[in-house]
Amino acid sequence: MRSRKIKVGFKLEDAGLVHMPYSIEKTQWILIVANFTDKIFDVLNPEYGVDKYLKAISSIIHYFRAIFLICYPNAKFNVRDFGQRIIDVPKQNFSYDSGVFVLRYIQTHNGSRVQSFSNFDINSFAREVFLQDYGVQLKAK
Repeated sequence: MRSRKIKVGFKLEDAGLVHMPYSIEKTQWILIVANFTDKIFDVLNPEYGVDKYLKAISSIIHYFRAIFLICYPNAKFNVRDFGQRIIDVPKQNFSYDSGVFVLRYIQTHNGSRVQSFSNFDINSFAREVFLQDYGVQLKAK
């Protein structure tokens, strides 16, 4: 009787978008997306250009590339060739909202843009997300 190998899971190189949220100094969340569809790293950061974020963004991309190359040495593409693209995203009014904004970026990023939303919209989104996590049912008015 021959044994069969059963494969479970997926290959990361076959994923479309790989989301990497990152907290900088516990005050600002950003999102970097390894966009395998467009062969680029998308940077979703409402504070892009601020020097303290650029080093972190470069480090995240550098280490992702290194780990990916170790895990997938024969990948269909060379992750070293991926450039960076800044995705225009809505900006939060308060730094404590940045994590909720990143959740919304993950939810609405389609690989090239983020659906527009406002600070007002994010309040209802936050209530919905966090109350559902605690099993609270929201009643329609």
